Amino acid sequence: MLTWLKPNIRLSHFVTLLYGGFVSIALIVFVNIGQPYLLLENLGMDGAEGTLTGSLTVAAEVTALLTIGYFGVLADRIGRKPLIVFGAVVMGVAYFLMPLAGTIFALFIVRIVLGVGTTAETSMITTILHDYSAEKARGKMMASVGMLMGIGAVLMNVIVGNLPERFIDQGVDAITAGRYMHWIVVVICFVSAGVFYIGFKPGTPVSREERLPQLELIKRAFAEARKPRIALAYTASFVSRSDLVILGTFIVLWGTVAGRDQGMDTAEAVAAGVRLFVITQMAGLLCSPVLGFVTDKINRVTGLAIGLLLGAVGYSSMWLVTDPIDPAFLPLFILLGIGQTACNLSAQALVGQEAPDEARGVVIGGFGFAGTLGIIFSTWIGGVIFDLWMPSAPFVFVGGLTWLVFFHALVIRRVAPVK
Repeated sequence: MLTWLKPNIRLSHFVTLLYGGFVSIALIVFVNIGQPYLLLENLGMDGAEGTLTGSLTVAAEVTALLTIGYFGVLADRIGRKPLIVFGAVVMGVAYFLMPLAGTIFALFIVRIVLGVGTTAETSMITTILHDYSAEKARGKMMASVGMLMGIGAVLMNVIVGNLPERFIDQGVDAITAGRYMHWIVVVICFVSAGVFYIGFKPGTPVSREERLPQLELIKRAFAEARKPRIALAYTASFVSRSDLVILGTFIVLWGTVAGRDQGMDTAEAVAAGVRLFVITQMAGLLCSPVLGFVTDKINRVTGLAIGLLLGAVGYSSMWLVTDPIDPAFLPLFILLGIGQTACNLSAQALVGQEAPDEARGVVIGGFGFAGTLGIIFSTWIGGVIFDLWMPSAPFVFVGGLTWLVFFHALVIRRVAPVK
Protein backbone atom coordinates (compact mmCIF):
# COMPACT_ATOMS: atom_id res chain seq x y z
CA MET A 1 0.00 0.00 0.00
CA LEU A 2 2.97 2.32 0.44
CA THR A 3 3.19 2.51 -3.37
CA TRP A 4 -0.24 4.20 -3.29
CA LEU A 5 1.24 7.18 -1.42
CA LYS A 6 3.25 10.21 -2.40
CA PRO A 7 6.93 10.03 -1.30
CA ASN A 8 6.57 12.34 1.72
CA ILE A 9 3.58 10.48 3.21
CA ARG A 10 4.16 7.94 5.97
CA LEU A 11 2.18 4.79 6.69
CA SER A 12 0.89 6.40 9.91
CA HIS A 13 -0.56 9.28 7.88
CA PHE A 14 -2.31 6.79 5.59
CA VAL A 15 -3.73 4.79 8.50
CA THR A 16 -5.07 8.02 10.01
CA LEU A 17 -6.73 8.84 6.69
CA LEU A 18 -8.41 5.43 6.63
CA TYR A 19 -9.63 5.98 10.19
CA GLY A 20 -10.81 9.46 9.21
CA GLY A 21 -12.87 8.09 6.34
CA PHE A 22 -14.35 5.39 8.57
CA VAL A 23 -15.30 7.63 11.49
CA SER A 24 -16.19 10.90 9.73
CA ILE A 25 -19.12 9.59 7.72
CA ALA A 26 -20.28 7.62 10.77
CA LEU A 27 -20.39 10.81 12.83
CA ILE A 28 -22.17 12.69 10.05
CA VAL A 29 -24.93 10.11 9.49
CA PHE A 30 -25.61 9.86 13.22
CA VAL A 31 -27.83 12.93 12.97
CA ASN A 32 -30.26 10.81 10.93
CA ILE A 33 -30.60 8.51 13.96
CA GLY A 34 -30.57 11.04 16.76
CA GLN A 35 -32.79 13.68 15.21
CA PRO A 36 -35.96 11.55 14.74
CA TYR A 37 -35.58 10.35 18.32
CA LEU A 38 -35.38 13.92 19.63
CA LEU A 39 -38.30 15.14 17.51
CA LEU A 40 -40.60 12.45 18.87
CA GLU A 41 -39.36 12.05 22.44
CA ASN A 42 -37.98 15.44 23.48
CA LEU A 43 -40.11 17.81 21.40
CA GLY A 44 -43.24 15.64 21.20
CA MET A 45 -43.70 16.14 17.45
CA ASP A 46 -46.76 14.46 15.98
CA GLY A 47 -47.63 15.10 12.36
CA ALA A 48 -45.05 17.60 11.08
CA GLU A 49 -41.81 15.65 11.45
CA GLY A 50 -41.14 15.56 7.72
CA THR A 51 -41.40 19.31 7.16
CA LEU A 52 -39.17 20.07 10.13
CA THR A 53 -36.64 17.40 9.14
CA GLY A 54 -36.44 18.80 5.62
CA SER A 55 -36.05 22.36 6.90
CA LEU A 56 -33.28 21.34 9.31
CA THR A 57 -31.42 19.60 6.48
CA VAL A 58 -31.79 22.68 4.28
CA ALA A 59 -30.32 24.83 7.07
CA ALA A 60 -27.32 22.50 7.31
CA GLU A 61 -26.79 22.46 3.52
CA VAL A 62 -27.01 26.25 3.22
CA THR A 63 -24.40 26.44 5.98
CA ALA A 64 -22.18 24.11 3.97
CA LEU A 65 -22.66 26.19 0.85
CA LEU A 66 -21.66 29.37 2.68
CA THR A 67 -18.62 27.96 4.50
CA ILE A 68 -16.95 25.42 2.21
CA GLY A 69 -15.11 28.09 0.20
CA TYR A 70 -13.63 29.62 3.35
CA PHE A 71 -12.44 26.22 4.54
CA GLY A 72 -10.71 25.71 1.19
CA VAL A 73 -8.79 28.97 1.55
CA LEU A 74 -7.90 28.26 5.19
CA ALA A 75 -6.71 24.76 4.31
CA ASP A 76 -4.06 26.26 2.04
CA ARG A 77 -3.05 28.91 4.58
CA ILE A 78 -2.90 27.01 7.87
CA GLY A 79 -2.94 23.39 6.71
CA ARG A 80 -5.42 20.53 6.66
CA LYS A 81 -4.83 19.17 10.16
CA PRO A 82 -6.13 22.16 12.19
CA LEU A 83 -9.36 22.22 10.19
CA ILE A 84 -10.16 18.52 10.44
CA VAL A 85 -9.47 18.68 14.19
CA PHE A 86 -11.70 21.77 14.37
CA GLY A 87 -14.45 19.93 12.50
CA ALA A 88 -14.42 16.97 14.89
CA VAL A 89 -14.48 19.25 17.95
CA VAL A 90 -17.36 21.36 16.60
CA MET A 91 -19.33 18.21 15.79
CA GLY A 92 -18.75 17.03 19.36
CA VAL A 93 -20.02 20.32 20.78
CA ALA A 94 -23.10 20.20 18.54
CA TYR A 95 -23.95 16.62 19.48
CA PHE A 96 -23.52 17.49 23.17
CA LEU A 97 -26.02 20.35 22.85
CA MET A 98 -28.49 18.62 20.55
CA PRO A 99 -30.35 16.51 23.17
CA LEU A 100 -30.52 19.59 25.42
CA ALA A 101 -32.33 21.66 22.77
CA GLY A 102 -35.78 22.27 24.19
CA THR A 103 -37.23 24.27 21.29
CA ILE A 104 -37.31 24.03 17.51
CA PHE A 105 -35.34 27.29 17.27
CA ALA A 106 -32.58 25.86 19.48
CA LEU A 107 -32.48 22.73 17.33
CA PHE A 108 -32.00 24.88 14.21
CA ILE A 109 -29.07 26.68 15.85
CA VAL A 110 -27.47 23.36 16.79
CA ARG A 111 -27.93 21.99 13.24
CA ILE A 112 -26.21 25.08 11.83
CA VAL A 113 -23.28 24.57 14.23
CA LEU A 114 -23.20 20.90 13.25
CA GLY A 115 -23.22 21.95 9.58
CA VAL A 116 -20.05 23.97 10.15
CA GLY A 117 -18.35 20.96 11.72
CA THR A 118 -19.43 18.45 9.10
CA THR A 119 -18.41 20.76 6.25
CA ALA A 120 -14.92 21.16 7.70
CA GLU A 121 -14.68 17.41 8.27
CA THR A 122 -15.82 16.19 4.86
CA SER A 123 -13.96 18.82 2.83
CA MET A 124 -10.69 18.06 4.62
CA ILE A 125 -11.05 14.28 4.23
CA THR A 126 -11.46 14.81 0.48
CA THR A 127 -8.54 17.25 0.34
CA ILE A 128 -6.22 15.02 2.39
CA LEU A 129 -7.09 12.04 0.20
CA HIS A 130 -5.95 14.07 -2.81
CA ASP A 131 -2.81 15.23 -0.96
CA TYR A 132 -1.70 11.75 0.09
CA SER A 133 -2.47 9.59 -2.96
CA ALA A 134 -0.07 8.99 -5.83
CA GLU A 135 -1.70 9.75 -9.18
CA LYS A 136 -1.50 6.15 -10.41
CA ALA A 137 -3.21 4.82 -7.27
CA ARG A 138 -5.81 7.52 -6.66
CA GLY A 139 -8.66 5.25 -7.73
CA LYS A 140 -7.60 2.54 -5.28
CA MET A 141 -7.28 5.09 -2.49
CA MET A 142 -10.75 6.48 -3.23
CA ALA A 143 -12.22 2.98 -3.29
CA SER A 144 -10.57 2.05 0.02
CA VAL A 145 -11.68 5.19 1.82
CA GLY A 146 -15.14 4.94 0.25
CA MET A 147 -15.55 1.36 1.42
CA LEU A 148 -14.57 2.32 4.97
CA MET A 149 -17.03 5.21 4.88
CA GLY A 150 -19.82 2.78 4.03
CA ILE A 151 -18.78 0.38 6.78
CA GLY A 152 -18.60 3.26 9.26
CA ALA A 153 -22.12 4.40 8.39
CA VAL A 154 -23.50 0.89 8.81
CA LEU A 155 -21.74 0.24 12.13
CA MET A 156 -22.84 3.60 13.54
CA ASN A 157 -26.44 2.69 12.79
CA VAL A 158 -26.19 -0.90 14.02
CA ILE A 159 -24.37 -0.15 17.28
CA VAL A 160 -25.38 3.36 18.32
CA GLY A 161 -28.88 3.31 16.85
CA ASN A 162 -29.95 0.58 19.26
CA LEU A 163 -28.49 2.17 22.40
CA PRO A 164 -31.64 3.98 23.63
CA GLU A 165 -33.57 0.71 23.64
CA ARG A 166 -30.82 -0.94 25.70
CA PHE A 167 -30.63 1.96 28.16
CA ILE A 168 -34.41 1.91 28.63
CA ASP A 169 -34.30 -1.85 29.27
CA GLN A 170 -31.88 -1.06 32.12
CA GLY A 171 -34.33 1.37 33.72
CA VAL A 172 -33.23 4.70 32.22
CA ASP A 173 -36.02 7.07 31.16
CA ALA A 174 -36.46 7.76 27.43
CA ILE A 175 -35.14 11.34 27.37
CA THR A 176 -32.02 10.45 29.37
CA ALA A 177 -31.45 7.42 27.12
CA GLY A 178 -31.41 9.75 24.11
CA ARG A 179 -28.91 12.03 25.83
CA TYR A 180 -26.63 9.11 26.67
CA MET A 181 -26.71 7.99 23.02
CA HIS A 182 -25.70 11.46 21.84
CA TRP A 183 -23.00 11.87 24.45
CA ILE A 184 -21.37 8.57 23.53
CA VAL A 185 -21.02 10.02 20.04
CA VAL A 186 -19.54 13.18 21.59
CA VAL A 187 -16.77 11.04 23.10
CA ILE A 188 -16.09 9.53 19.67
CA CYS A 189 -15.85 13.05 18.20
CA PHE A 190 -13.31 14.23 20.76
CA VAL A 191 -11.25 11.01 20.60
CA SER A 192 -11.20 11.35 16.81
CA ALA A 193 -10.00 14.95 17.10
CA GLY A 194 -7.06 13.64 19.15
CA VAL A 195 -6.31 10.90 16.62
CA PHE A 196 -6.36 13.45 13.80
CA TYR A 197 -4.08 15.82 15.72
CA ILE A 198 -1.52 13.07 16.34
CA GLY A 199 -1.80 11.14 13.09
CA PHE A 200 -2.18 13.57 10.19
CA LYS A 201 0.80 15.19 8.51
CA PRO A 202 1.41 18.73 9.84
CA GLY A 203 2.14 21.83 7.80
CA THR A 204 0.69 23.44 4.70
CA PRO A 205 0.84 22.08 1.13
CA VAL A 206 3.94 22.91 -0.86
CA SER A 207 1.90 24.32 -3.74
CA ARG A 208 -1.35 26.10 -3.08
CA GLU A 209 -4.29 25.66 -5.40
CA GLU A 210 -5.90 28.68 -7.01
CA ARG A 211 -9.33 29.05 -5.42
CA LEU A 212 -11.91 31.11 -7.20
CA PRO A 213 -14.51 33.22 -5.37
CA GLN A 214 -17.81 31.38 -5.13
CA LEU A 215 -19.62 33.60 -7.66
CA GLU A 216 -16.77 33.32 -10.17
CA LEU A 217 -16.73 29.55 -9.70
CA ILE A 218 -20.46 29.35 -10.44
CA LYS A 219 -20.08 31.60 -13.50
CA ARG A 220 -17.26 29.54 -15.00
CA ALA A 221 -18.96 26.27 -14.09
CA PHE A 222 -22.07 27.33 -16.00
CA ALA A 223 -19.88 28.28 -18.96
CA GLU A 224 -18.48 24.74 -19.00
CA ALA A 225 -22.06 23.41 -18.94
CA ARG A 226 -22.39 24.43 -22.59
CA LYS A 227 -20.68 21.10 -23.25
CA PRO A 228 -23.51 18.51 -23.36
CA ARG A 229 -21.85 15.78 -21.30
CA ILE A 230 -20.76 18.20 -18.57
CA ALA A 231 -24.30 19.57 -18.44
CA LEU A 232 -25.49 15.97 -18.07
CA ALA A 233 -23.02 15.43 -15.22
CA TYR A 234 -24.40 18.50 -13.43
CA THR A 235 -28.00 17.32 -13.74
CA ALA A 236 -26.93 13.86 -12.60
CA SER A 237 -25.26 15.43 -9.55
CA PHE A 238 -28.48 17.32 -8.80
CA VAL A 239 -30.43 14.07 -8.49
CA SER A 240 -27.71 11.67 -7.27
CA ARG A 241 -26.78 13.82 -4.26
CA SER A 242 -30.51 14.25 -3.58
CA ASP A 243 -30.91 10.47 -3.72
CA LEU A 244 -28.22 10.01 -1.10
CA VAL A 245 -29.48 12.64 1.34
CA ILE A 246 -33.17 11.79 0.90
CA LEU A 247 -32.35 8.20 1.78
CA GLY A 248 -30.29 9.14 4.83
CA THR A 249 -32.69 11.84 6.03
CA PHE A 250 -36.09 10.25 5.56
CA ILE A 251 -35.69 6.48 5.71
CA VAL A 252 -35.00 6.37 9.46
CA LEU A 253 -37.78 8.92 10.02
CA TRP A 254 -40.20 6.84 7.93
CA GLY A 255 -39.45 3.67 9.86
CA THR A 256 -39.62 5.56 13.15
CA VAL A 257 -43.02 7.09 12.39
CA ALA A 258 -44.35 3.73 11.17
CA GLY A 259 -43.14 2.00 14.32
CA ARG A 260 -44.70 4.65 16.53
CA ASP A 261 -48.01 4.34 14.68
CA GLN A 262 -47.93 0.60 15.37
CA GLY A 263 -47.61 1.17 19.11
CA MET A 264 -43.84 0.95 19.59
CA ASP A 265 -42.11 3.28 22.01
CA THR A 266 -39.68 5.80 20.53
CA ALA A 267 -36.55 3.71 21.12
CA GLU A 268 -38.07 0.64 19.44
CA ALA A 269 -39.40 2.75 16.56
CA VAL A 270 -36.01 4.38 15.93
CA ALA A 271 -34.37 0.94 15.99
CA ALA A 272 -36.86 -0.19 13.34
CA GLY A 273 -35.99 2.83 11.19
CA VAL A 274 -32.28 2.20 11.66
CA ARG A 275 -32.69 -1.37 10.39
CA LEU A 276 -34.14 -0.02 7.14
CA PHE A 277 -31.15 2.29 6.70
CA VAL A 278 -28.70 -0.53 7.40
CA ILE A 279 -30.39 -2.80 4.85
CA THR A 280 -30.22 -0.19 2.10
CA GLN A 281 -26.62 0.76 2.92
CA MET A 282 -25.46 -2.85 3.03
CA ALA A 283 -27.09 -3.53 -0.34
CA GLY A 284 -25.29 -0.55 -1.86
CA LEU A 285 -22.00 -1.40 -0.15
CA LEU A 286 -22.00 -5.01 -1.34
CA CYS A 287 -22.84 -4.16 -4.93
CA SER A 288 -20.49 -1.17 -5.26
CA PRO A 289 -17.42 -3.19 -6.42
CA VAL A 290 -19.48 -4.76 -9.22
CA LEU A 291 -20.99 -1.41 -10.19
CA GLY A 292 -17.55 0.21 -10.21
CA PHE A 293 -16.10 -2.57 -12.38
CA VAL A 294 -18.96 -2.33 -14.89
CA THR A 295 -18.76 1.47 -14.99
CA ASP A 296 -15.05 1.31 -15.89
CA LYS A 297 -15.70 -1.14 -18.73
CA ILE A 298 -18.47 0.66 -20.63
CA ASN A 299 -19.21 4.07 -22.13
CA ARG A 300 -19.58 6.51 -19.21
CA VAL A 301 -22.81 8.03 -20.52
CA THR A 302 -24.22 4.53 -20.95
CA GLY A 303 -23.05 3.72 -17.44
CA LEU A 304 -24.78 6.82 -16.12
CA ALA A 305 -27.99 5.89 -17.93
CA ILE A 306 -27.90 2.44 -16.33
CA GLY A 307 -27.19 3.94 -12.91
CA LEU A 308 -30.02 6.44 -13.30
CA LEU A 309 -32.39 3.68 -14.41
CA LEU A 310 -31.58 1.61 -11.32
CA GLY A 311 -31.97 4.69 -9.13
CA ALA A 312 -35.27 5.71 -10.74
CA VAL A 313 -36.73 2.21 -10.36
CA GLY A 314 -35.47 1.88 -6.78
CA TYR A 315 -36.85 5.21 -5.59
CA SER A 316 -40.12 4.95 -7.53
CA SER A 317 -40.74 1.48 -6.08
CA MET A 318 -41.26 3.06 -2.66
CA TRP A 319 -44.74 3.98 -3.94
CA LEU A 320 -45.62 0.30 -3.44
CA VAL A 321 -44.52 0.16 0.22
CA THR A 322 -47.48 0.36 2.57
CA ASP A 323 -45.57 -0.65 5.71
CA PRO A 324 -41.77 -0.15 5.74
CA ILE A 325 -41.38 -2.44 8.74
CA ASP A 326 -43.08 -5.37 6.99
CA PRO A 327 -40.35 -7.88 5.89
CA ALA A 328 -42.30 -8.50 2.68
CA PHE A 329 -41.04 -5.15 1.37
CA LEU A 330 -37.33 -5.78 2.10
CA PRO A 331 -36.53 -6.60 -1.57
CA LEU A 332 -37.68 -3.10 -2.54
CA PHE A 333 -35.41 -1.52 0.08
CA ILE A 334 -32.51 -3.62 -1.21
CA LEU A 335 -33.29 -2.35 -4.71
CA LEU A 336 -33.39 1.18 -3.30
CA GLY A 337 -29.88 0.82 -1.85
CA ILE A 338 -28.48 -0.60 -5.09
CA GLY A 339 -30.15 2.13 -7.14
CA GLN A 340 -28.84 4.95 -4.95
CA THR A 341 -25.28 3.59 -5.11
CA ALA A 342 -25.42 3.03 -8.88
CA CYS A 343 -26.70 6.55 -9.49
CA ASN A 344 -24.02 8.15 -7.32
CA LEU A 345 -21.07 6.11 -8.65
CA SER A 346 -21.98 6.56 -12.31
CA ALA A 347 -22.41 10.33 -11.91
CA GLN A 348 -18.98 10.66 -10.30
CA ALA A 349 -17.42 8.49 -13.00
CA LEU A 350 -18.82 10.69 -15.76
CA VAL A 351 -17.68 14.00 -14.27
CA GLY A 352 -14.24 12.51 -13.55
CA GLN A 353 -13.88 11.65 -17.22
CA GLU A 354 -15.37 14.82 -18.69
CA ALA A 355 -13.73 17.48 -16.49
CA PRO A 356 -10.87 18.89 -18.64
CA ASP A 357 -7.46 19.36 -17.04
CA GLU A 358 -7.50 23.12 -17.60
CA ALA A 359 -10.88 23.49 -15.86
CA ARG A 360 -11.05 20.43 -13.62
CA GLY A 361 -11.46 22.40 -10.40
CA VAL A 362 -14.21 24.54 -11.92
CA VAL A 363 -16.16 21.54 -13.25
CA ILE A 364 -15.80 19.54 -10.04
CA GLY A 365 -16.89 22.64 -8.12
CA GLY A 366 -19.90 23.05 -10.40
CA PHE A 367 -20.73 19.38 -9.95
CA GLY A 368 -20.68 19.80 -6.17
CA PHE A 369 -22.68 23.03 -6.33
CA ALA A 370 -25.37 21.35 -8.46
CA GLY A 371 -25.53 18.53 -5.94
CA THR A 372 -25.97 20.96 -3.05
CA LEU A 373 -28.80 22.72 -4.88
CA GLY A 374 -30.40 19.33 -5.46
CA ILE A 375 -30.21 18.51 -1.76
CA ILE A 376 -31.75 21.84 -0.73
CA PHE A 377 -34.54 21.55 -3.31
CA SER A 378 -35.39 17.90 -2.71
CA THR A 379 -35.17 17.83 1.08
CA TRP A 380 -37.35 20.91 1.48
CA ILE A 381 -40.05 19.61 -0.87
CA GLY A 382 -39.57 16.07 0.42
CA GLY A 383 -40.18 17.17 3.99
CA VAL A 384 -43.40 18.96 3.10
CA ILE A 385 -44.86 16.09 1.06
CA PHE A 386 -43.77 13.58 3.72
CA ASP A 387 -46.35 15.23 5.97
CA LEU A 388 -48.98 16.34 3.46
CA TRP A 389 -49.02 13.35 1.11
CA MET A 390 -47.42 10.14 2.43
CA PRO A 391 -44.15 9.09 4.12
CA SER A 392 -42.83 7.50 0.93
CA ALA A 393 -43.47 10.71 -1.05
CA PRO A 394 -39.87 12.10 -0.83
CA PHE A 395 -38.57 8.90 -2.42
CA VAL A 396 -41.22 8.90 -5.15
CA PHE A 397 -40.50 12.58 -5.86
CA VAL A 398 -36.76 11.99 -6.26
CA GLY A 399 -37.54 8.91 -8.34
CA GLY A 400 -39.50 11.15 -10.71
CA LEU A 401 -36.58 13.57 -11.00
CA THR A 402 -34.25 10.65 -11.67
CA TRP A 403 -36.47 9.42 -14.50
CA LEU A 404 -36.20 12.87 -16.13
CA VAL A 405 -32.39 12.82 -15.96
CA PHE A 406 -32.37 9.22 -17.25
CA PHE A 407 -34.16 10.35 -20.42
CA HIS A 408 -31.74 13.29 -20.63
CA ALA A 409 -28.87 10.77 -20.56
CA LEU A 410 -30.45 8.76 -23.39
CA VAL A 411 -30.65 11.92 -25.51
CA ILE A 412 -27.03 12.88 -24.77
CA ARG A 413 -25.86 9.34 -25.54
CA ARG A 414 -27.38 9.74 -29.00
CA VAL A 415 -26.43 13.33 -29.86
CA ALA A 416 -23.11 13.69 -27.98
CA PRO A 417 -21.57 10.24 -27.49
CA VAL A 418 -18.18 9.90 -25.87
CA LYS A 419 -15.50 9.85 -28.52
